[in-house]
This record gives sequence, structure tokens and C-alpha cells, in this order.
Amino acid sequence: MTAQEFRPPKFAAVRHERIAALVANRGSIQLDELAAAFDVSHPTMRKDLTFLERQGLLKRTHGGAVSIRAPGERDLMMRSVQNVEAKRAVGLVCCDLVEDGEAIFLDCGTTMHHFAQQLATRGLQLTVLTNSPSIGECLADVGGITHIVLGGQIRRKSGGI
Repeated sequence: MTAQEFRPPKFAAVRHERIAALVANRGSIQLDELAAAFDVSHPTMRKDLTFLERQGLLKRTHGGAVSIRAPGERDLMMRSVQNVEAKRAVGLVCCDLVEDGEAIFLDCGTTMHHFAQQLATRGLQLTVLTNSPSIGECLADVGGITHIVLGGQIRRKSGGI
């Protein structure tokens, strides 16, 4: 966006919409940056943030604001090919922390999938609870591991339930 495309809005309602969208997209933002971007004083920006917090659109913090919505899910396929070696290394380290007879929860992340693949080779007696169909499938035929897949709606982007 060029400087000409982003002109500070004259009306508070338009400014509020843009602030809410900016915080939702970025996750968090500092008060100084907002005041400069919208060419308003710090007290005006604080009032705007208070208004938006009352509307349930963000959460005010000391010196800024954070989104109250979870960050957008990134596509599972995109995440599965990023930082593969690091994810394997994390999975290996995590395996060393698990002891025979424990019950653990594995979330639907791609790093957790590497963890599950390595757990499958350890010969441990475990109970694994997961919200990931792919982790459940990975552990389905592993002797000694009882796996429980949570029910619910499948989230295609994250690969979780």
C-alpha cells in the first residue's frame, strides 16, 4: 500500500474499522505506531482502543492492543514442508522426555507428527490422546500405544479436529 492509498480517515468510524482490521491481521500493535499511522494524538488513539475493546474487537494492553481472535490457520501442506529437519530434531528430543506408562496429548501440529513418528519406533507403553487424524493413523498399528482421537469437526487447513 502506498502512502497515497493510505490516508488517515477523517471519520472515527472509518478509523475504528481500519484499526480493528490492522490488529486482527497483525495480532498486536503498539500505540505509538497506531497514533503515527492514523495521524492522531495518543489520547485519541487510547479512546479508539477503549471503544474497540468495548465492542469486543480487540484487547487493550499497556502501550498498544492485541487481537482477541486466534491467528489465522496456516495451510497444513505449507507447514509440513517448512523446517523439516528442525521438526525432526524437536520430535527426537521430545521422545527422550516421555517415559513408559505415561499418557500424553499430541496436538495437530506438523512438529507433533514428527514426534509421533519417532514415538512409534520406541517400543514404549503409552496412551496418546490427539486431535490429529494423521497422528492417530501414524500410531494406529503401533503395539504398546493406545491412541485416542478426539471427535469433532475436521479443520482442513490445520489438519486437526
